[in-house]
Amino acid sequence: MSDERPARYGPRLSAEEYRRRLAEIHDRVRAEATPSTPPAELARRVRALELDLAVDRRLGVDFPGERRKALLRSREGVEQRRAEFARRLTGGELTPAEFATHMQAMVDDVVEELSSVLTAEEVRSFLGVPDLGAVTLALDPDRIDVARRRRG
Repeated sequence: MSDERPARYGPRLSAEEYRRRLAEIHDRVRAEATPSTPPAELARRVRALELDLAVDRRLGVDFPGERRKALLRSREGVEQRRAEFARRLTGGELTPAEFATHMQAMVDDVVEELSSVLTAEEVRSFLGVPDLGAVTLALDPDRIDVARRRRG
């Protein structure tokens, strides 16, 4: 572990340790699964382990367990909305302008969900941004439309 930056919740994982553990997650989940484990459950387990690892890296290994659980609940809510967005996107239901609007809404949703559990300082640290106002996407619907026409 590395204490590269000051952390309120103990030391943070080094980038190297984070990458090593991240690479092990899928193998670990697969090894613990049974043939009857639904794919959606496997994906949920992976998301939970990835989030826990991200907390260790970005906030510190001593981040409180109850707040980790609250983050996971928030993450699962965001995942449900992301899946609906992906369904609409792959179904061709979104115009380029709607795509850009929904992408920014998803980013805003993540920040809002994180903010329901974390302080503003913790959200900035977790996302690696100096200012929460800077969490925006520069999406130009006209460029999205041109790219879509080239592929299609």
